[in-house]
Amino acid sequence: MRLLVSTPNQILEYSLVHDAKAVGPKIGEYAGVPIYESIADGCGQHYNFVGTASHYANGTLNAEVLKSGEFILRPGLIYV
Repeated sequence: MRLLVSTPNQILEYSLVHDAKAVGPKIGEYAGVPIYESIADGCGQHYNFVGTASHYANGTLNAEVLKSGEFILRPGLIYV
């Protein structure tokens, strides 16, 4: 699934993982959502938690913080 995210300077495109399931221990919570050390998608590809994305005052995600190979899992968890 593709999602467009508005930023002040540009529109960035990033991928969301389908059927994400926890495969590592719960290491915290963010905005009421559990953070897992690692997750896997429906195809078995594993991803590791690396941080959270900030939001702009209007509520949109600041996708400018993403590095190559990273994606955002709602509500703002960054995995690689």
